[in-house]
Amino acid sequence: MKQGKNQKQNRNLLGSKIMLPILASILVGTGTAYAENFTVEMTENGFSTNSLGINEGDTVTFVNTHYVTDINVEPHAISDPFAVPYTVNSYYVLDDSTLSQIYTLDSCESHVFHDRFFDVDPVVVECGEATVQDTTSEATTYVAPSMDVTSDSNDQELTMELTLSLEKVGVLQNKVTTLEDNAFVLENKIGQMTSQVNSLQNEKTELQNTIHAVAQERDYFEKQWVDWKAVAMEQLRVMINVLGL
Repeated sequence: MKQGKNQKQNRNLLGSKIMLPILASILVGTGTAYAENFTVEMTENGFSTNSLGINEGDTVTFVNTHYVTDINVEPHAISDPFAVPYTVNSYYVLDDSTLSQIYTLDSCESHVFHDRFFDVDPVVVECGEATVQDTTSEATTYVAPSMDVTSDSNDQELTMELTLSLEKVGVLQNKVTTLEDNAFVLENKIGQMTSQVNSLQNEKTELQNTIHAVAQERDYFEKQWVDWKAVAMEQLRVMINVLGL
């Protein structure tokens, strides 16, 4: 009787050991089944897509595919909306050394990604299905407290005025952000033009040095010609005097 009881306990223990790994694999699979990775290419014409719908735990990989030669890419800069503080200088450079940048979206929130080196439309990442929305920063919204029908009319007017004022502030904030982005793009263009000007100035200096060297060589041969001509004329004069010509 005791032996039968032990055999039953052993069978139960064996079943538990078999079911635990199966249950664990099911739980792990359930936790990662909905995680998805989105790839967005950064090309010479802008992003490969400008709208993404994501869920919590998804990842977005930005890849620089703007090749200027068979092996070299044009540097791009993907903004980092998770930087604290967030400014136009918050970005990762994607070049020959680092072609991609991965962002993990731990929470289902909306984000906007910019290419700080090129003036192109950004990528808007939203929770759920992707929709087209304003790509500038969101305006500040005032939520008025709930009121019953007996609320004073003056309070309602003040609340309306405050809401309108905050909406205007939000619009101004959007304009400031857009101006900052445009200023950053212009700074990059100015930097590129300055590099070109410096290169042309270096070429000008090299040409001036070459002209100076050629002028020196010309002056040298002119002097040699004058000296040779003077010697030749002197020899001719002596021959005339000796020969009595």
